[in-house]
Amino acid sequence: MKRFYFFSVLLVIASVSCSSAKISNQNEAYLHVPSPDWSEQIIYFVLTDRFYDGNTKNSNQKKGEYDPSTIAKYSGGDLSGVTQKIDYIQGLGASAVWITPPVANQWWDPMVNYGGYHGYWAENLVKVDKHMGTLEEYKELSACLHKNNMYLIQDIVPNHMGNFFRISGSGDEIEFELNKKSVPVSAPTQVPFNKINWNKKSDREAAIYHWTGSISNFDDDTNRYTHQLSDLDDLNTENPVVIEALKKSYGYWIKEVGVDAFRVDTVKYVPHEFWNEFFHGSGGIMQTAQLTGRNNFTAFGEAWYGSTAFDDTGDKQAASYVDQVGYPMLPALLNFSLQTDMVEVFARGKSTDRLDYRLTSLKKHFGDLRTLYNFLDNHDMDRFLVSANVEDLETALLFMYTIPGIPIIYYGTEQEFEGVRDSMFSKGYGSGGIDHFNTESRIYTYLADLASLRRSCKAFTQGDVEVFATTNQGAGILAYKSIHADTIRLTLLNTSENTILAANLDTELKNAILHPVFAVRERKQSVSTDDNGFVSLLLSPKSALVYEVAREKSVGENILTGTIHGPTGIWKNPRTLSGSTAGLLDARVVVDGNWELGVPVSGGFNTTISVDSLSAGQHSAVVAGFDTSGRLLVSEPYVFNVELTYDLVASVTDPIGDDTGPNGNYTYPKDETFNDKQCDITNVDVLTAGSHLNLVLTMNSPISSSWGPPNGFDHVAFYIYFSLPDSTSTETAMPKQNATLPDSMTWDYFSQIGGWMNFFYNSIGAGADSYGTAMVAGPDITVDRENQTLTFAYSSESFNNPITLSGMKIYIATYDYDGMSAGNRLIEETAGEWSFGGGSYKTSPLIMDDIEVVQIP
Repeated sequence: MKRFYFFSVLLVIASVSCSSAKISNQNEAYLHVPSPDWSEQIIYFVLTDRFYDGNTKNSNQKKGEYDPSTIAKYSGGDLSGVTQKIDYIQGLGASAVWITPPVANQWWDPMVNYGGYHGYWAENLVKVDKHMGTLEEYKELSACLHKNNMYLIQDIVPNHMGNFFRISGSGDEIEFELNKKSVPVSAPTQVPFNKINWNKKSDREAAIYHWTGSISNFDDDTNRYTHQLSDLDDLNTENPVVIEALKKSYGYWIKEVGVDAFRVDTVKYVPHEFWNEFFHGSGGIMQTAQLTGRNNFTAFGEAWYGSTAFDDTGDKQAASYVDQVGYPMLPALLNFSLQTDMVEVFARGKSTDRLDYRLTSLKKHFGDLRTLYNFLDNHDMDRFLVSANVEDLETALLFMYTIPGIPIIYYGTEQEFEGVRDSMFSKGYGSGGIDHFNTESRIYTYLADLASLRRSCKAFTQGDVEVFATTNQGAGILAYKSIHADTIRLTLLNTSENTILAANLDTELKNAILHPVFAVRERKQSVSTDDNGFVSLLLSPKSALVYEVAREKSVGENILTGTIHGPTGIWKNPRTLSGSTAGLLDARVVVDGNWELGVPVSGGFNTTISVDSLSAGQHSAVVAGFDTSGRLLVSEPYVFNVELTYDLVASVTDPIGDDTGPNGNYTYPKDETFNDKQCDITNVDVLTAGSHLNLVLTMNSPISSSWGPPNGFDHVAFYIYFSLPDSTSTETAMPKQNATLPDSMTWDYFSQIGGWMNFFYNSIGAGADSYGTAMVAGPDITVDRENQTLTFAYSSESFNNPITLSGMKIYIATYDYDGMSAGNRLIEETAGEWSFGGGSYKTSPLIMDDIEVVQIP
């Protein structure tokens, strides 16, 4: 890896320092530069307020909006801070910086007790917010980036302004309320967006806004296009006046500052026709960009559709917003569906064939993977490391950097951040009182190495991807070719915590020598394919290898040896496998590639395989071992199917209406979406099949999905604790819930599940303020709205493949989780719009309902 790190050091040395630069006539010449090939770029995404405070004089505007002790208010980061850290950003290999909207914002919304530090609550689209700096400082950032051969991406929000009015009802039953105590202004200051008063006839008839309430059905286009997202004032983007105002407002930043690209917020909340006109109509964004010499101006949009495994519905929906033949819209999109599958595979141990399916689907619906912008997390979701460890992060990043599609790094990833909106600078929110700009940190240098790897070969940025090996049962091998012209690179990843046998990988490269050019937790050792193009390898836990294909040919040999066979039909009980090792040394029968659980065999053998720890579906077994020279040899696979029968082993009924906290005095948040009280459990069924576990929870209310959560339910989170029958754990604290488990129960595993999260931990390192160690084998989630049930299915791997679950204890509690804060929802003495009432966040148990401890017989 040192060869790549040396390259990253050169990048830093070659950069032009901008820490003291000021806009001058000379710098003005750097505002407008030709567009780059965006497929070759690497983007660093900055939430500006939380990145670096380059000018402390603008941090506090003395309106009560500044307080770095809370996530809800300004912390002080600004545009000058980004400028001063260009060397740092470029050093990790990034070539473009995406900043959150720098426009004048609503600083504080008293209706929701939250501030617009993030930039997405605009009040004036053509002014720089005072907290962010001045227009001159914004130009300085642009010029300094361009001097360093880097590019500036501005976040824009055509869907809505801030929350300056609230409206409910329709027709003659409309209830309208102005947000008169909004800070610093009670209405936008820009024409025509200042026409916010529905009670004023001229404003109402101007129809700058949709005079509607909140979105009630995210699946209905009309409702989604014309109603308010989270009470934010929804612009009437069908109105020509609004369209022209938005064209001019956002075109201004291209002409005046030299913005090179846009990230576009809330794309799916605006009709397709708007995007065609906004970008490609007369006076639209593309024309404006071309006038500044930007002939390849790009915009990548946020069309966040829920994505489930092996389903392309979200891909089809998202693809409808990108350029169509004869009807151009957005040039590119953020790749939400791939992000979902990357988290499921790399952080949660799901089968790697999900990624094969997703790449195939994306190529089908988008045509070109280079129109997609790839990421692991962002400012609106939990960070990857909340539910994974650093090794998982490294393999996930390698995948993202070795496939086409522009990689995006969310600030703080390089410093192993877990807080969604924590600050990089010492005086900002969540910083822990220290600066986080360590250029020698593990992930910072790793990202620099990955950037060098990516830029070393067009196959990673311009090529096609062909997956040739995956798992269909849990974590394990993912192998793919990157192909561009005559250049081929092979990437092999092991997502498992165990050593994996990658058996008989069909590379289609006969008698080829593969030389490693990058390795993660593996030796850089060349290997050869046989005369059929096959190769077999042992991959260390959470490891990866990237190979180049040498021009020379190896001597052809066949690596297949030994035999294995078994009974026909579906497996429901233990079965016997037979075969021959053909004299191999250290021979073993390996099921699903798990080398460490392989059964030792020798000569002609018969061995019994249990089904208790095998999941339902297709599996494969091989005989593998070594010849006298140490070469790994593997038999052809024996493929079989397992069918599981679940038995009900326990059932617990819980009282209706007891979702009021330990003392019976907790109340739900005031926002109307919480009216159906989602935290009330009425029954839990416990089912087992071998050492697999299903928990079926019946809820008192119809299951809500008002905010369109990817897991199919919202406004409730489940906190599930497991104690194994042979447990040696002494941990009783419920992490970050101000509570301990009842009945002196200890826990070995903790499962935290909500609409946007699925975290799974063991108790190593756990405590009252620590979740423990992130695990990869979390549950599958099924929502049954008709029966008001949620099913959480845990595989044997979740509990480290125990022989039996008999004696396991289970405790389940409910509360709610706020993904914005990456923590449990706030509770105060009196309930707020988004906070529970009846307690204290620091001292009160964060539990709305729970069930008694249940033990599997």
